[in-house]
Amino acid sequence: MIQLIPLPLEEDIQNILTYYWGNFNKLFPNIPKSQFLNWINEDTYGGWEESTHVNAGGRRELKMLYAVIRATKPKNILEIGTYDGCSTNHILLAAENNSKEGFDCSVTTIDINDYVKNKKLHNFPLNRVIQSSLNHLMTNSHYDFIMQDGDHSPIVVDKELQVFKTLPNLKTVWSHDYYLRGTLISTFEKNSNMWSNHSPFKEPSYNAGFNIGII
Repeated sequence: MIQLIPLPLEEDIQNILTYYWGNFNKLFPNIPKSQFLNWINEDTYGGWEESTHVNAGGRRELKMLYAVIRATKPKNILEIGTYDGCSTNHILLAAENNSKEGFDCSVTTIDINDYVKNKKLHNFPLNRVIQSSLNHLMTNSHYDFIMQDGDHSPIVVDKELQVFKTLPNLKTVWSHDYYLRGTLISTFEKNSNMWSNHSPFKEPSYNAGFNIGII
């Protein structure tokens, strides 16, 4: 269960260091802790939890998404599973700040329904697509960073991973809900040969978790 309890900023940061920094550092050993913390503090958007509980686990997971984009400096990001645009804001802010530093980035977000509708998102150029991820990737193979958070059934996740293997420029995959009901762990293990390095992330108070895969 999600613990929706507001935390002091210092405790929130300590949770990030306790549960996320170690594995992040293994994946990105050249990123100093001071830079990592700068990125964490730089990201001001909330998470999947209720807006009055901005320091819960969902916010920390999305801060990690932000930090990974800042670390990898991708040129073309695809978000699979936009829903209401919560994670999209973190992606757009990271892309904007990378672009300000000279690392130009384009962002495409995809979902099978337009759940975002007229909701105002972070002010950075965004290509919104209403289509299945598998159909879209048949004719769009230029992505080097994919945030995977669409259909969480093992069969669809497996099909997406099979397609990811064919993408010539893909370098990083950030997959949400890795621990969802325990079903996706075996799916990723089945496809473990696609990563040169990967690591799952999870904190005790939040049941979703995510996997970062480097290709």
